[in-house]
Amino acid sequence: MYMFDVTEDLGHGIMRHRIADNRIVIYSTHATTRASVDTWTRAVLDDAANWQGGSPYLIAHNFQKIAITPYSRQKAQEVCRSYDRNLTGRFALVLNRGPVGFTFQIYTQRVLAGMVPRGLEPGFFYNLDAAIRWLKERLPDETHT
Repeated sequence: MYMFDVTEDLGHGIMRHRIADNRIVIYSTHATTRASVDTWTRAVLDDAANWQGGSPYLIAHNFQKIAITPYSRQKAQEVCRSYDRNLTGRFALVLNRGPVGFTFQIYTQRVLAGMVPRGLEPGFFYNLDAAIRWLKERLPDETHT
């Protein structure tokens, strides 16, 4: 289990965690109500718009405890289309093993991948610690702790 530097309860089942001096952000999503999806959307768009210049965009979405809904698909597309086209870095999706996770991965690879900036690399994981290790690879050596 990973220890976070900062944890914020954004409400509606959405938690935002920060590590590596705020250079990696992890969203833990525990609900797919309209309110939770809207909360996640606003937070992700705000983080992307205010990302530290010159630093790779490194973000993980822990979606292990949610379902895919038409509304969440619509909002995910909105997020992907809203990214600055010059944004570079990685985004990790942490999915559950099984049909829902597999469906989410296929959807992301086939639909959402074409909507994100070319410099934003997706990764798919079944374990948050593995996703964090992968994101940390893009940090300068002194921040890999």
